[in-house]
Amino acid sequence: MKLERKYDIQNRAARIYRYTFSKHPIPEPRNGEYIPWLLLNPFQKNVTSYYLPVSDVTIPLITQNDTRNRYAYLSIFNNKKWEAIAFSEIKNGKTTFSEMGRGVIYLPIIYNGEKIAAFNYPFILNSNADVQALSLKQKDKANKLTSNEENALCKMKAAIYRFYSHVKIKDGKYSCSLTNAREINISNQLFSTLQQNLESGNIWIEKCKKEKKEVIIPEINEEYLNSLLK
Repeated sequence: MKLERKYDIQNRAARIYRYTFSKHPIPEPRNGEYIPWLLLNPFQKNVTSYYLPVSDVTIPLITQNDTRNRYAYLSIFNNKKWEAIAFSEIKNGKTTFSEMGRGVIYLPIIYNGEKIAAFNYPFILNSNADVQALSLKQKDKANKLTSNEENALCKMKAAIYRFYSHVKIKDGKYSCSLTNAREINISNQLFSTLQQNLESGNIWIEKCKKEKKEVIIPEINEEYLNSLLK
């Protein structure tokens, strides 16, 4: 029996790990560097390429380039937060992530203590292996990213805050009153991703109900919304 763990956005896997009896490389921190616990299990192997088209992605550090950290990470927006799913060593101001699933939105991050900090803009790894930086404002068409631009993570947090400000619980499921991206001034691509993430949550709720499992649906209240900005 294969024991595997998938990370998924928009119903597309970003990374698939298989649990094994043999050991595999894990991050080896230095100077007390924080490592997310999900990546500290040596008995898991990346098997994404066995199932899906994958690509290697090289990302330069346009911010946080004075970090003393050894490792950088790619994260996905899952369970209403950014979760690191892959690690890579920083070398010469850039880092390369191997065998990443395509058709997925990623945010490149490092850890300052236990807090995440983006070192480049979020991007989508398209099905044709092209890397497309995401512009959170529709009018922002710049292709070149500079270190003088506003921190990508702050922009993403603000966009998620604006989206979830319009989400309420209705008939035991999450419902968003927005009809298009223009209403909160974000890109169509990001709006679609957040909608699908919300729908994935509703599918999970329905599945639990059918299996007669107890489901606690957290309210989208002011406390939760404020937590998105931290």
